[in-house]
Amino acid sequence: MTIIAPANEQTDIAALARGGRTNVFGFLLRLAARLPFLFIAGRLY
Repeated sequence: MTIIAPANEQTDIAALARGGRTNVFGFLLRLAARLPFLFIAGRLY
C-alpha cells in the first residue's frame, strides 16, 4: 500500500529541497571567498 502525500506536503518538500540547494550554494560561495586568504596564510606560514 502506498501513501500519497497531499499537495501542500509536496510543496513543503519542494521548498525544503530548494532551500537546501541554496544553502549548499551559499556554503560554496563563502568557501571560495576564503580561498585567497587561506592561500596567503599558507604561503606566510
